[in-house]
Amino acid sequence: MSRLVDGDTASSVLAEFLGLLDGLDLSVKAVYLDREFYDSKCLTLLHAHNYAYVMPIVRWGKTIKQELSEGWSRVIQHELTGKLDGHSWTVEFPVYIDCTYQNGRYDEHGVARHGYAADAPFIETPRDARYHYSKRFGIEASYRLSEQSIVTTTTQNPVVRLLYVVVSLLLQN
Repeated sequence: MSRLVDGDTASSVLAEFLGLLDGLDLSVKAVYLDREFYDSKCLTLLHAHNYAYVMPIVRWGKTIKQELSEGWSRVIQHELTGKLDGHSWTVEFPVYIDCTYQNGRYDEHGVARHGYAADAPFIETPRDARYHYSKRFGIEASYRLSEQSIVTTTTQNPVVRLLYVVVSLLLQN
């Protein structure tokens, strides 16, 4: 495990993480990322390492703002251009736009459009992209809950430690 230091960029963190994954003997189904990783460098890294990914898009530029302001659920091809040290490159990727009716949720009405940059074999429709990305929040919630339920003990017995953790999780919920 490594700690983030001031000045780390999303692409440098992702490059380190993907390098660690490549070194392990694991089968990775997909990489789920926050919207902070939505840029040309990170998308290029994901393509170069050949990992399936799902991430929400950021409403940058006229093209994507236009796509997210009209129409129904669909898949479009989008591209981002990156620049580094005077060189520029373009990365092209599919964007799944899922539309849902808000029905008064959060006192909003009309159509909500959610865009996801996704390149994974198990995602075929915009609804699939939204469904799979929503699983990510369950993972985060379990980490948050486990961090709040940390037990301090002096016992060396792992069974007793596990019992304390289970009891603290039950009390937390």
